[in-house]
Amino acid sequence: MGIFGDLVGEVLTGGGQKADEITSVMSWVNQQGGLPTILAKLQQGEVGEVVKSWLSSGDNLHLSGELVTQALGSESVSQLADKLGIDLSQAAGLLAKYLPLLTDKASPDGELQQDALSGMLGKLLG
Repeated sequence: MGIFGDLVGEVLTGGGQKADEITSVMSWVNQQGGLPTILAKLQQGEVGEVVKSWLSSGDNLHLSGELVTQALGSESVSQLADKLGIDLSQAAGLLAKYLPLLTDKASPDGELQQDALSGMLGKLLG
């Protein structure tokens, strides 16, 4: 089905709120410098092995919202929280939920496709 088709499937099965969450997270990732920037920040923290699992063909390891906030900083996570009108811990939870999914979809062969997320976001919003 492809990267975009898989993501659209995720959005459609989750309804409007899930679509808003995914597009908001994708938009936030792009505002932070893109998925490579986010993954690099996570890898510099204590979660390098977790990120590697997202890029591999095996199962994705879980990442807590607390670790997301520690690795990315509360200021950047609060930008997403403000955008969605939720608190910091909820925003961190959304990032912990969707970053593995987005990374998986943007790295179908274990290698991150630099502009895959931007292309998916444009199609979802277009």
